[in-house]
Amino acid sequence: MKRSIKLLLVLFLILFLSACEDLEPEPYQPEYVVESVLVANAPLPEIHLFKSSKEDEDFNWGDAMVDDAIIEIHLIDSNGNIEKKYSYQSRSKGKYIAETIDLVKASRVYDILVIIPDDNNHQIRGRTEIPGEISIVSTPKDTIYYQSESLLEVDIMDYNDEDQNSIFMNTYKAGKPYLKNLTPYYASQAEEDTMSTYYNNFNHTQDLVSEISFPKNSDQSITIHFPWKEFPYFGPYSIFIQSIDENLYDHLRTANAQFSGSTPTPGQIYNAIDHIDGGIGLFGSMSVGRVQTYVQKPE
Repeated sequence: MKRSIKLLLVLFLILFLSACEDLEPEPYQPEYVVESVLVANAPLPEIHLFKSSKEDEDFNWGDAMVDDAIIEIHLIDSNGNIEKKYSYQSRSKGKYIAETIDLVKASRVYDILVIIPDDNNHQIRGRTEIPGEISIVSTPKDTIYYQSESLLEVDIMDYNDEDQNSIFMNTYKAGKPYLKNLTPYYASQAEEDTMSTYYNNFNHTQDLVSEISFPKNSDQSITIHFPWKEFPYFGPYSIFIQSIDENLYDHLRTANAQFSGSTPTPGQIYNAIDHIDGGIGLFGSMSVGRVQTYVQKPE
């Protein structure tokens, strides 16, 4: 009886080990990655095309970039048909530019088509709907005093469909990003940090915020407030108010959730939500409004 049990255990172990061999992970298969963001009323953008790499491998841009691809961007009409085609040509390895100069149209739909002849004409497709234009209804004061009672604010009109909830992100670009110009809070932090950390804050982006966070004014505009914490320096600022499409929104919110407080290594493709068929990456869009002001030291 004991011998029979031992034989059964041996047979079970053999079967278990055989099953484990069958469960070995499949060899890593690189994926095609396409990256491009269209901006309303700006020229057609560059398109980057490369292959992903394993996390435990050193990434080599030269080896990863894909050239000799056929790339087109299509402007789509209201019936879903191609209204205009824009062909792209390889400018350098993995980087493609439009053969003709044209401006991206707000509130329109664009498709991307990538064909890889060296890979059995493998196709990559994506679609983006350009957000409506952003109109600046009221401009901010030319000069504001740091931490004055009233925050910097601006009224904008967002020309998206009424049933579409716009998503905004604001990018702040300081004109004089020097240590001597740091505002008090950031100056106190700089004593415990490195110079480069704060020097790099001259161009940063605020968290994503939904249109529903702002009440509608009587003229249907919305008022956006800019918190003092977003101004690390005294001096001139350009503020870019960006209305982003669903593709860019999904990409940013899922990527930020995974890399909060850290930066992905070059070539590392995180598990972000994308809207690309036949590959991964980002084909998104935005509309941009710009305002300028000067943050003055209190008297």
